[in-house]
Parts: sequence; structure tokens; C-alpha cells
Amino acid sequence: MFLEDSDDPMGDALLAVAESFAEAKAMLEERAEEMGIDLEAAMNDPEIEEEMRRSSETVRSEEASKLAIKYSLETRALLDNPETWAGDAEEDPIIADTLEVLCYYLFSVAVKVQSSFNAALDTDGNYEAEQISHPQSYANGTAKITLIILERSILGWTYLMSENNTAVVRPVIEQLERIRHLLEKKFPNARDFIRPGFDEIETIM
Repeated sequence: MFLEDSDDPMGDALLAVAESFAEAKAMLEERAEEMGIDLEAAMNDPEIEEEMRRSSETVRSEEASKLAIKYSLETRALLDNPETWAGDAEEDPIIADTLEVLCYYLFSVAVKVQSSFNAALDTDGNYEAEQISHPQSYANGTAKITLIILERSILGWTYLMSENNTAVVRPVIEQLERIRHLLEKKFPNARDFIRPGFDEIETIM
């Protein structure tokens, strides 16, 4: 089973939005706790609501955000019916595993791309130079994870591409590559982010 069955594309869109909001909320709660802010009281503040609106508009205006949402929604149908283009997953465990990976990351593409942009914004909805330039910023950390998800997705689609389905798969790969390019352009230092426990280099004396 790759994803829950659904014939409602609007439901898919709402799922992606819900996941995005959940992540944004968790990030906001973490920052509020660090700053000693009563988040519940702040959420009823009209000024806070206006700040959130500005940030949302900025994130939604990014081409990468639009393409990521389009990818998550439009490729759902392909992944729900892989037998029409990818081959028999029941006969080839590698195809089955690759489809599983693509499905696992399907909505994460849209969620993480938007989270990357959102993490770099100030309260006025403008990008903070330090969040973009500092390799260890939260925004660059989020962007690095997003790039990893994009690259794993690109590899998956590339593996599944054949002479018979190039017309179907190639546009999907190009879309993901475009998203990756735009994210790298916005966050040129993202790959320098060191993930604790993952990217650290241990020196053996």
C-alpha cells in the first residue's frame, strides 16, 4: 500500500496544506518557548495574524513552492497506478521499493519546500540575510533536508524511467530538478549545514 485511496484531489491538497501547517506550528511553538512568549495569547493578537499572512503570501509567491505543490498533487495519480507505466511491482521488488520511496516523499516535497522558505522570513515577511547566509541557520538546515528529499525522488523517478515511459517520467524529473535549482539558488549554503549525528566527521586518533 503506497497511499490511502482517494478520488478527491482537493483532499490531497488539504493533506499537503495540513502537514505544512503542522510543521509551521511546531516550529513556531519552539521559537516561542525559546523567547518566553505566551503563544496562545500571541495567536489572538491581530498583529501576529498579520505577520503570518505576510509570511504565507511570500512563501506562496515563490515559483519553487508552486511547482512543489503541483508535483505533489499531479504525480499522485501516477503513483496510484504504477502498473500503467512503471512495470509490474509484484514481479520486481526493486520497482516496488522505489515506488514506496516516491510515495513516502510525495507530500514532503511541497511541505518541506514551503517550510524552507518560511524558516528564512522575518516578521514582516521578508527574507533574513543571516538565515540565508549562515550555514548553520534553521532555514539552511530545513533546505538541506528538502534537497535530500528532492534528490532521492529524482533518483527514484530516474530508475523507473524506460524507453516506454520517457514521455511520462521525464517531465516529472525535470520538474523536480527545477525545484532543486530554485531552492539551491535561494539557499546557496544549505549543503554546508552540518546535521548532528549525520554529517559530522569523526576523527580517529
